[in-house]
Amino acid sequence: TTARGDGAPGMEGGGGVDAAGGGVHTWRLAHVCAFAFLLHLKPSEPHIVPYLTDVKGFTNESVANDIFPVSVYASLVFYLVARPVSRRIGLKTFVLLGATCKLWTRILLVWGTSLAAMQFTQVLFAAGSSADAILLAYAYAVARKDDGDAHPNSSNPTPDPNDPPSSARRGGRYRTVTAAITASHLGSYTLAALFGQIAYESGASYASLFHFSLGSVAAGCVVGGLLPS
Repeated sequence: TTARGDGAPGMEGGGGVDAAGGGVHTWRLAHVCAFAFLLHLKPSEPHIVPYLTDVKGFTNESVANDIFPVSVYASLVFYLVARPVSRRIGLKTFVLLGATCKLWTRILLVWGTSLAAMQFTQVLFAAGSSADAILLAYAYAVARKDDGDAHPNSSNPTPDPNDPPSSARRGGRYRTVTAAITASHLGSYTLAALFGQIAYESGASYASLFHFSLGSVAAGCVVGGLLPS
């Protein structure tokens, strides 16, 4: 059932359609948002420096000079190759590889002990972060497929006069997807930071926060494995 009015939202095929007519299946978009949310729900992040110094035993100088700079140089490489590699292997595959890198980052942070292991976490972190931008492109691709399913006759030379122009549908679709993914990222960061601070002030150890982050990212990888193609 489709309900359309002057600027009123409608529903088609179980998905939301915004005022501009951009069709997006709600459950698919929610699936991608849940994936993004879980990957960034890491209450340990604000405590990474004291964790490395107090729990892992590295000095502040080693953290600042030997560990963190690795991610900067690694990011230069991964962000440059992200687009061509994702086009070759597919957006979903690249996004899932990024999630796997995030998971191994958590594993090494929890169980790694050597300087080399901590430096490798920064390489994995850079690789995983490069997939964040590709996730948005993947979400656009999923929404574009949904729009094609919702408007199979969009190439018809005599379209329904009540249908909005295809450019309006595309604009509305991308606005919806961009807002949803961005809200998932920012909401996850905010909730994780608040939860981590409250938990630490309530007596939780740094190690427990990092174990929680590991569990959240692992759950995100499971959700990611079920993402639509």
